[in-house]
Formats: sequence, C-alpha cells, structure tokens
Amino acid sequence: MPKVSVIVPVYNAEAFLPKCLSSILAQTVREFELIIIDGGSTDSSVMIVDEYAARDDRVQVVHQPNSSLADARNLGVALARGEDITFVDADDWIESSYLAYLYQIRKETGCQLTTCNHTVEVGQKSYPHFPEQEALEALDLRIVFERILYHKAPDVCAWGKLYPSELLHTIRYPAGKISEDVAVIADILIAAGGIGIGFTPQYHYRYYVSSMSKMVMCKHLWDAMDAVERLTQKVIELDPSLTRACVRRNVHAALSAKRLIVQDQTRPDYTRANRVIREGALTVLRDPYAPGRDKLGIVASVFGNKAYRALWQFYCRVRKAY
Repeated sequence: MPKVSVIVPVYNAEAFLPKCLSSILAQTVREFELIIIDGGSTDSSVMIVDEYAARDDRVQVVHQPNSSLADARNLGVALARGEDITFVDADDWIESSYLAYLYQIRKETGCQLTTCNHTVEVGQKSYPHFPEQEALEALDLRIVFERILYHKAPDVCAWGKLYPSELLHTIRYPAGKISEDVAVIADILIAAGGIGIGFTPQYHYRYYVSSMSKMVMCKHLWDAMDAVERLTQKVIELDPSLTRACVRRNVHAALSAKRLIVQDQTRPDYTRANRVIREGALTVLRDPYAPGRDKLGIVASVFGNKAYRALWQFYCRVRKAY
C-alpha cells in the first residue's frame, strides 16, 4: 500500500502537464501513487499522461469523458489506496519536499489534516500568498474558520493539503459544480477537528484568467455563491459568535459575482448578489476586520453599476502594479 495517493485532475493542460507531473515524480517521499483523472481532454494531454504511465508504474491514468473537476476529485478519492491523499492541479507544480513538509507539519503539530503556504505565479512574477515564517501552527476550529472567513491562512483550495484517506472517503465534492472545494471545506475541517499549517511555500499556484475561465465563472456564479453560503451556514451552526465574519464572507462572494455580470441586470444571480450586499452592508461597514476593498465595493454599489465597475478596474490596475 502506498503511503500517499497524489490525485491530479486533467483537462486540456498540455502546456503545463510535463512540469506538473515531473515535480510530483521528483518527491523526496517515494512511497506514493499518482492517480491522473483525464476529464475528456481534446489536446495532447491524453498522450502526455499515457506516456508518463508507461514510464513509471506508480502512475495510473483514468480517462473519463465529460467529467467536471469535482467528478475527477471524487473518482480519484474512490481509487486511492494510500493512507493519505493530496491533490495537485494540472497547471500547477510542487517543490520536491512538498510531501515531506506536509508530513513534518503533521508530526510536529499533531494535526492529521495539514497544509502549506503556496507561491502565486503570475506571468514572470511570483510571491508567497501568505507571509512566510518558520514556525508551524496548530489551529482549532474557531480560529481556522475565523481566518478563512477573512481570507487569511489557510487557503480553502483542495490542493496544497494532506488528508487522511478515511476523512475524504466520507465526503463527496458536489458533482458538476464549481467552487467545489469551498462547498466542502467546512465538512473537512470539522471532521479533522482543526488543521496544522506551515508557512514555507511548497506549492506553486499558476494564476491566469483566460476568456474561457471567465465564461465558465460567469455561467456558474450561482454555484460559487451557493458554496460560500453552505460554508457560512456550517460555521454559524458550529459557532454563532462568527456570524459577523460569515456575513462578511457572503458579501465578498456577492461583490465578486457582481463584478463579472454588472452589465447584465436581468440575471437572477445579479439580483441575488445585490440582495446579499444590501442585507449585509451595515454589518460589513461596521466590521473592523473587514478589508477596505469590501467596504469600498459596498459604497460603490450604492452609486450604481458604473461606479462599481470603475472601482473594480482601478483596484485591478493597482494590484497588478504591485
């Protein structure tokens, strides 16, 4: 039985796959299996993954036409034979010490679920997503949920974490939905009882926004808002004292949705986003921990779509400059 199962969902990732798969096979922890779930790629990804499987008997490839990212994750978990599971997305890559570092965090913090910092790769620029530090942290449920609700470490993404296999075998990602990791992160954390986190970046997240990814996001905005709402409902049930932080996270999701569809006021998700912003506005404006970006977005919404769109474009220019 392999120590860990590394699951890589793939769809039309020919430009990135060799770097991703080679980084996994270069791990200092050698006792692993690599499960690649191809979701019906139409480019040379199919040939690339089959070639890797032919060269290394630790690599298993499953071709599953017309499957979503959530479907690929679920199938990978069902096939996994390892004591632990981790996800790596096909357009990302990992340091050779990635698995060893996640196991080190488990050993030193006593937490079964662990995660690491990641480096954001934007074109020629790269930077750690969270401030680096040597000290590891063991976070209980209240602390980890409060941090997540304010977009602080740890990240909610499925990748960059080490899960005990039995934990994921009791949880399914919502099939056919986007933001599938946000939808189940509360279930995962509650089942684990907390999380151990290390701040040395070991995962490289490639950030790019293509016209296709924007189209997919616009089409599935209802899914994204549903996922955040499910997260916040779970948190409020567990700890009502985090209600204000939950309102903030829902308003942030609504502001993010609105910026993608601000020119189409006939969409039901536009109406929903406006309702969430309106109902949570006062709570967020009074919240000393809510970021200024959210508060500016609420104020801009009051002055109409033109002001909101202009503010977002200005924010993106400033963020890109730095």
